[in-house]
Order: sequence, then structure tokens, then C-alpha cells
Amino acid sequence: MTKKKLAVIMVPCIIAIVVAIFMVNRTNTLTTDVNPPGTGSVSPSWGAYTSNVRVTLTASPASGYYFSHWSGSASGTTSTITITMDSNKRLTANFESTPQPQFTTPGTGAIIGQVMRPDSEPAFVTVVYIFKGGETSSYASCFVDMNGYYMFDDLPPERYSLFTATGNPSAFGPFVKQPDALVTVLEGVTTTAPTLIQSLCIGILLPDRDPVTGKITDCNNPKFTWTDVPKAAYYVVTIKERSFRVEYKETQEVVTNTIVWPTNLSSLPYQDFEIDVEAYAKGDILIASGDEWFHC
Repeated sequence: MTKKKLAVIMVPCIIAIVVAIFMVNRTNTLTTDVNPPGTGSVSPSWGAYTSNVRVTLTASPASGYYFSHWSGSASGTTSTITITMDSNKRLTANFESTPQPQFTTPGTGAIIGQVMRPDSEPAFVTVVYIFKGGETSSYASCFVDMNGYYMFDDLPPERYSLFTATGNPSAFGPFVKQPDALVTVLEGVTTTAPTLIQSLCIGILLPDRDPVTGKITDCNNPKFTWTDVPKAAYYVVTIKERSFRVEYKETQEVVTNTIVWPTNLSSLPYQDFEIDVEAYAKGDILIASGDEWFHC
């Protein structure tokens, strides 16, 4: 083979190797904004990450505001979101001012109730929806006040379904879940609804994944972290084989929002797994939960 032919073969190979090395060691920048400014915060707000690392961001509203949606490099209506840093990312957390409920003197009929967290704290920035006669497509809604109270006034006698959600009323419905409460309003009677319980959602950060296969790069005692729940006394973490017939399931209890799983998952005869995290307050009260699935 002549030197010229050898050069023709080697130059593209060298370029490919250099590009591959660059892609492996490349870092991408995460930038976040808050809209309107001063209405909330994002954590983490900035960072430089190795290419294809997954990052979990959490948007927290300031007093008097609620989280509306993400825009920019990602979209969604939940305050916690996980993105893959396969390029430079710029996300905007959009917040809106919290409408205050208008309380009036109960008239023909009314429903008065309260929404609480499992740790007995008022569930502020919660929307309560009401449907009549089993309908789930047309509804009325109102925000609870600072103490979690809500009221629907001047209701005709009827059987009503109540649902709760956090965020923008226009982002929800029709509902497919079971009602949080069923309440009957009688002629001229004010009804006190049962206390509605709304839990928090935990965002789980998975270990690094292979950018091509999507599998966790090291399933030998992988490390998992998740969003901290301030009032949690402990967390219960369960990893199970993800199928209709679960043949592998293990549970661990930890007091911090991180765990190094004691099992080499790649040694098991399964590929798809699910991790569930539950946060408990003192008294063994479930206050938050979350889940993610992954490959090994």
C-alpha cells in the first residue's frame, strides 16, 4: 500500500477518533430564568455538565405565586423536571400570581372544606375542582386560601365530585382519577366536606446513562438521589423488576435523600426496573412519593 493511500485511510480515522474523544469529554451549560423576575427560583439555577448527564430541576414559587409551566429547552407543568444535557440548555420557570378565593355568605347551598398535606400542613396553592352528577368535562374551580380552605356557594341540590391539583386550573381536566371526595348538597344547607389530603411529588435523579442505549452505565451498586422533603424523618426506597409479574423486589430505609443500592442489578436476569421513593414524617405519616423506571 502506498503512503498516499495509507494517508487517505488514516486521516478520516484520526478525525473520527478526535471527534469521539471531544464528544465524550464535552460539557454543556445549563442556564435558567424566572418569569416574571422575582416570582420564584430554580434549583440548580446554573451549571456545566458532562454531555448526556441527566439533571433534575425544581422550581419554587415565591409567596403569592404558583408555578405555571416550563418553557425554552423543555416543557411541562410539574415543578420538578429531569432533562438530559445533550446540548446547551436554557429553561424558563414561569410563575403566576395566586388568585385569592372570594368567600361569600352561603346561599341556596354550599360546600365548605379544607385541603391539607399528610403532615397536617395546609396545602397552599391547591386548586379544588367540582363536578356535578358524575361529569368530568365541565367544572368550576377555586384556589384554597393560606389555611387550605375553599368554598363553592349557591349550588343547586346535587351529588358533587371534588378533585384537587396543584397549579394552573386551565392545565387540568377532564379528570380520569377517582374523586378525592363525593359530597351531597341539600336545599338551603351548607355542607362541610371531608378534609382532602394532597401529597407531595418526589423527583428522582438516576445515575449516568449511556447516550446510545439509555441504560445506566454502571448497575453495580448504583447511586440514586432525589429531591429533599424537609419534614421527612426517613425515606423508604423500593427497586423492583418492572413487569406485570414482578419477580425481583427489594426495599431499603434511609434517612437522607440518597442511597447506594446494595445489589448489583446487572447480575440479575432482568433489564427493566422501577425505583419508588416514599417520604415519611414522624409518626410514620406518608407525606411524599415518586417513581422512575430505568434499564440495566
